[in-house]
Amino acid sequence: MNLNISGLVHTYLALSKIKEALYASREAMKAMPQSAKALKLVGDVHASNSGGREKVTCQLFKISIYRLLSVL
Repeated sequence: MNLNISGLVHTYLALSKIKEALYASREAMKAMPQSAKALKLVGDVHASNSGGREKVTCQLFKISIYRLLSVL
């Protein structure tokens, strides 16, 4: 894998530019679809942005509990 792509993705992550990091990592996947390193880059981006997913998960859990309690 081109180390420049890996460096670019990690630089974007360090600068909190998640969209740019995701775009660059997906471009690496398009260029090298069989590359485990390219797939890891996409995973690194998603792992670095876990805060947003945790919030959504928490909100969905609260909605589920509310709906469950309203049925009882």
